[in-house]
Amino acid sequence: MKVISIGTDRKIFEEGSAVRGRMVEYGRLFEKLDIIIFSNRIMNHESRIKISENVWAYPTNSRNKFWYVIDAIRVGKKIIHNSKFLIHNSVLSTQDPFETGIVGLFLKLFYRLPLQVQVHTDFANKYFITHSLLNFIRFPLGLFVLSFADSVRCFS
Repeated sequence: MKVISIGTDRKIFEEGSAVRGRMVEYGRLFEKLDIIIFSNRIMNHESRIKISENVWAYPTNSRNKFWYVIDAIRVGKKIIHNSKFLIHNSVLSTQDPFETGIVGLFLKLFYRLPLQVQVHTDFANKYFITHSLLNFIRFPLGLFVLSFADSVRCFS
């Protein structure tokens, strides 16, 4: 199975980090694991970094955080075309049902790939929603993305 994971943890670019080690372990379970990470151009990463034999990390190298989603979709499209992702042997996995979820949803609808969305927080909690304007916007966005998910992975 081929997996595209979309996330925000930039520690994956640090040699010896726990995140990078975990991705290597996940890679042993799959034919190929491609990880798209929201990142700024300032980080100055290559367009693709080999983590292990079948695990690759792709920074978005965005101008600023407002371009993360568009740049991640662009990177995802390139990965899908270059790796010949097919419905029967591929899955998209997003770190959350918010910004990374929008990227996964777009790729799911455009390429008809299954989408797995991870939920790390109780985003329907009134304290989450009222904490900030961004969280107020994220609540309906999360509900929308989850309505299209083929599976949901919840953490406690």
